[in-house]
Amino acid sequence: MLSEMEFSQWLNQPQHFGQIKKMAAGIQKRLVVANLRLPGTDAGSDPQAALEEITQELAAFLIETPGLQPMLVHDANAATTTVIRYFLNHARNMIRSSAHSQDVYKDNWRAFRRHVLAVLGDADEFVKFSAPRDMAFGRSDTARPVLIPPEKTAEIPFPPDVPAHFERMNQKKHILNLAVHFWGHCAEIAGTRHVRMNLNDFISWIAMYVPLQVTREIPDETDATIPRISTPGPDPEKKSCVEAWVNNFYNRLDARQKQIFYYYECLGYTGKQVAKRMGRKSHLTYQRDLIREDLKAFLCPLEWVSPSPEKGHAPGDPDAFHFFMETLCATLGQNLEKTF
Repeated sequence: MLSEMEFSQWLNQPQHFGQIKKMAAGIQKRLVVANLRLPGTDAGSDPQAALEEITQELAAFLIETPGLQPMLVHDANAATTTVIRYFLNHARNMIRSSAHSQDVYKDNWRAFRRHVLAVLGDADEFVKFSAPRDMAFGRSDTARPVLIPPEKTAEIPFPPDVPAHFERMNQKKHILNLAVHFWGHCAEIAGTRHVRMNLNDFISWIAMYVPLQVTREIPDETDATIPRISTPGPDPEKKSCVEAWVNNFYNRLDARQKQIFYYYECLGYTGKQVAKRMGRKSHLTYQRDLIREDLKAFLCPLEWVSPSPEKGHAPGDPDAFHFFMETLCATLGQNLEKTF
């Protein structure tokens, strides 16, 4: 069995990633025929941009699915049909999950990636390169590609002058500051003046410090793991009502469900990270989806909060729902961080 690092290095070789792109093109055709679209992808994107997003999703899926890796490494052409079939099943599960929890779960990763791509693509400080696995950038047209292990990029500190909060950080000036900081440190690690780094490497580094799923307030550096309430929320009377509903839903969850919800929805951890944190070999996405469904049903009677109210009622105020989620995450964080 290959390690994640070994398979990522195999995948990053141009001839191998070229085969992944061909598989993604086959997947794209099948999605178009079935009138399906991956959750989080841009509905208005052109076919080439859509193909890039499918390719990135497929690569991430393969990295997180060790069972497919040996046959892919042994003979990628022979594995094509199997990989496409498994990924289409994965895509359908993603689509069903997204449809069932449409506004309860918001995935910022892809939207943020598109924003970062646009910011760096327009910046005079950066040069864009086509790369076999991902879009790449450098600070000079002579920047050379380097392979820096994830454990090395993980050592790059987050600059103190950039807010560690998604909504405040997701601005052009902060993204550029982060990029200059990241590329500078990567060049230092590589022992050269200029390096060419993949876009996803940069975003993965940001995600170590700033959750890209559910936004939260970071009050200070000494308590950066506990989500805080950042939205103003409803008026005082409604605020008291929301807090009561938060408390009721919190008490509906058992200890394990609280951990699953907190890791996925509040801290934005990936399935692999949650499984590792909870000592499980498989992902806990099914249990997560059950909790989302329970939350959706729980909020239905509260029309002014619920993103999916009972039939005949308009969706609630997004700010009220956001306030509910942040209050719930804060409650979970304050009670669970003590035992994690």
